[in-house]
Amino acid sequence: MLPLYTPAVIRDDNGMGQDELVKNYFLQDYTNADKIVGFLALSHGMKVSIRTVKRILRGYNLRRARGEESTIETVVHVMPQELENSCGSFLGYRQLTQRLRRKYNLKVKRDNVMKYLRIIDREGVERRKRRRLKRRRYTTPGPNFIWHIDGWDKLAPFGFYVHGAIDGYSRRILWLEVNSTNKNSKVVAFHYLETVEQLGGVARRVRSDNGTENTVIATLQQFFRWHDNDNFSARKSFIQGKSSANQRIESWWSKLRDGGGGWWINLFKDLRESGIYKDGDPLMDECLRFCFLPVLRRELHLVSELWNTHNIQSQKRHDVEGGKPDVMYFMPEAYNTRSYMRTVAIDDVRVCKRLYTEKCIDFHGDMEELVRLLKPDYLLPTNA
Repeated sequence: MLPLYTPAVIRDDNGMGQDELVKNYFLQDYTNADKIVGFLALSHGMKVSIRTVKRILRGYNLRRARGEESTIETVVHVMPQELENSCGSFLGYRQLTQRLRRKYNLKVKRDNVMKYLRIIDREGVERRKRRRLKRRRYTTPGPNFIWHIDGWDKLAPFGFYVHGAIDGYSRRILWLEVNSTNKNSKVVAFHYLETVEQLGGVARRVRSDNGTENTVIATLQQFFRWHDNDNFSARKSFIQGKSSANQRIESWWSKLRDGGGGWWINLFKDLRESGIYKDGDPLMDECLRFCFLPVLRRELHLVSELWNTHNIQSQKRHDVEGGKPDVMYFMPEAYNTRSYMRTVAIDDVRVCKRLYTEKCIDFHGDMEELVRLLKPDYLLPTNA
């Protein structure tokens, strides 16, 4: 039975002659002469006999891999090249066999390619069996070369919006804050400028996803780096892209969930399922933030403090440097590197804070007064 599509290479034949069309179909792994005859008739209006197709293939010395095969040396020589390129490293033995036949015109059986793969790329074979792709290695030369910023939206359905930043080299948490909104980019910019003022400078580059909450940070980062003359100055100092490319902070969110964030998710879900909290009720939303937002903020600050002082194990196999994030960040010389921070004028930072940032309002101003009226002896919560 013929496929329901015409191969992409042949769909636009660019005036190929009959012999070239036969050759190209064969190299696309259509090795049965009768199928090639069908393609020529249906896609190109050429009536050709099976005998003619076989004659053309003999003329090109093309035959199915039966009996005589390409030498092991020839096949093994080109396989590592394919495994290192952009496509081959993710291919199984079936697709790799097609690639070897098409690209190099090799006569090779799939079973033999599978055997060679088990020897040449044993790790890749095991990884594909587990359906796990090989992650690219993350490298950065030192602290403050790049900061990764992002928002964590797992608590957003309950009105809590977490935003954080992490240094690419040391994995030190630069800020981890929770607000009652993620719509106001000036609120997120406040955390950025607070950090810049505390540290006395900015990173060479800042990376974020495409969220609109980071637009003011993007402008401020480019402003602070506008007059520098290195390769990542001005507009190049801020990078936006897919979340998957912002891997340092994205991978850390899973640690936050395991380290306490998941507990908060379950707490709020339990409140909702028990009927204590109802989605979409403005008063309920205010009550939830009034009770829990200050407590959650303190909890996040503790999480970042504990993270920054814990010991990260080194992984020589993956070129991952080990140590305490705070030590790696503030004492890079101990790791044979240096800080890439660009100093800024603190007066400029303070002016920017006044003009381009806002402090987030945790809950409505009348909320505490309402609580006091209902429960005069109310005390602010100290834990969940």
